[in-house]
Amino acid sequence: MSLTTTTTAPIDSSLIFKMAATVAEKNPELDMEKAMAIAQEFATSGFMEHLGINSRNIQTDSKPKKEKKPVPKRHKNAYMFYLSQHRGAITKELHSAIAGAENQPSDITQLLSDNGVEKVTDGSEVKVPVKLVTKLAGTRWKKLALDRQDGESEDDHAARIQQKKSFEDMAEADKAQKKADFDAQNS
Repeated sequence: MSLTTTTTAPIDSSLIFKMAATVAEKNPELDMEKAMAIAQEFATSGFMEHLGINSRNIQTDSKPKKEKKPVPKRHKNAYMFYLSQHRGAITKELHSAIAGAENQPSDITQLLSDNGVEKVTDGSEVKVPVKLVTKLAGTRWKKLALDRQDGESEDDHAARIQQKKSFEDMAEADKAQKKADFDAQNS
C-alpha cells in the first residue's frame, strides 16, 4: 500500500480522516495509522471517484452563500422626516422638563411620570434618554393624523393636516430619488 500516489480528483483530508475513523471503529484490531493508510488507499485507488465521491461534491456543514442581488437603499418614511426635523426641539423640551422647568405640556408630564423619570434639581448633568425622545415624537406624530379635535380652530386643523401631508410628500420624493439613483447605478 502506497501512501504517496496521486489521484485525478483531489480528496479532502477531512474525508480521508472520517473514512479512517470509520475503518478503525468497525475494525478495533486496526490501529489508527493502518486505518489512515487504508483510507488513503481507497481515496487514491479511484474507488471513491467510481462512487462519485470527491472533495467537490461532498456536502459540508456550511451552506454555499447565495449571491446577493443589488437592491435599492431603503427610503425614509414620513415619520422619519418628522423625527429628523423635530428631534432637537423635542430633546430640548424634555431636557428642560427633566431639569425642573415649570409649565410643561401635558404630554411631556405624562411621559415622564409613565417612565419613572424624576426631575433633577441638584444641578447635576441631565441626560435625555433616546427612548423618551422617540416616544414623545411618536405620540405627537399620531396627533397629526387625528381628526379635528374639540376646541381646535379650522385653521389649526388645516395647518396640522398640511404639515403631515408635507412629510408624506418628502417621503415620496425620497423614495423616487432612491429608485432613480439605483436605476442609474445599475443600468
